[in-house]
Amino acid sequence: MWIHEESIVIQAAPAALWRLFADVAGWPRWDASLAYAQAHGPFADGTRVTMQMTGDAPAIISTLREVRENEGFTDEVLIDGHSIRVQHHLLALAPTLAGSGTQTLYRVEVTGPQAALWGERVSADFPQVLAALKTLAETTEP
Repeated sequence: MWIHEESIVIQAAPAALWRLFADVAGWPRWDASLAYAQAHGPFADGTRVTMQMTGDAPAIISTLREVRENEGFTDEVLIDGHSIRVQHHLLALAPTLAGSGTQTLYRVEVTGPQAALWGERVSADFPQVLAALKTLAETTEP
């Protein structure tokens, strides 16, 4: 199994980030690798999501797993003998004088014969995606 994770502190409540996660069609607002995303049902366990990457890559079908409101979710892609699971975790931080925020973690777990290759591809833009999510959440949060 190949594993990688990145995290960032976002000065917004978990509920604000959850709204961005649950708005699947809005994912390209903070994930520049997506041309579009469409959920085929509610934001819940088992719902399939079609993601069209920018460029010429074919669309990817993902399945939502472990969907927990204001806590996180996992999306799973099965492709070419690989399981690619991207976990999105939200952890509310204790309020301080500087305010409160949410520790936001992206973790990818890949199994299959070329797990490292797929894992590196999937996680290469995690820092940029998290930075864009931070900017969007902090500028839209009241």
